[in-house]
Amino acid sequence: MPVDIVPVYIVTDNARNLKSALQRSTWHQVQCFAHTLQLAVTNAKKEHNIDDLLAKGHAIICHYRHNTVAHERLHKFQCQLQKPQHELLPMVQTCWNSGYIMLSRLMEQQAPVTADLGTSLTADCFIIKEWKKAAEIVNMLNLLKRPQESCPMKMCLRYALKHVS
Repeated sequence: MPVDIVPVYIVTDNARNLKSALQRSTWHQVQCFAHTLQLAVTNAKKEHNIDDLLAKGHAIICHYRHNTVAHERLHKFQCQLQKPQHELLPMVQTCWNSGYIMLSRLMEQQAPVTADLGTSLTADCFIIKEWKKAAEIVNMLNLLKRPQESCPMKMCLRYALKHVS
């Protein structure tokens, strides 16, 4: 096929300026699945008041990341309760699954975190209702995680390449 006839596909976010520029060219736009998923999850978090729970979870993690004494206490509780000695992972706003990862790790470490923060005068812990809500969110987002096991960019490229031929 001559080079000037081969269709060119470009993977973009949903920005209007890129859509507009591509409409004026011979290139074809493919919306990035990962970016669209990020927007959908962000909207769902706002709609269902999940941001407060995520902020509280992030604050719990920051408590352990910035306080070496608390971090050591958590490690002791992990050993005593025979839980994996995993670090708690913070959330990154621009990555849809980081809230899922953060809550998953908190759920895994619920017993040591609760045991430690139950005696803390400075840090706040989830109440039972919040732990239940966190578990529901993890279960729901786990459904989205499975298809995303492969790199999102690969999914976009597969889609684009499929439409080239």
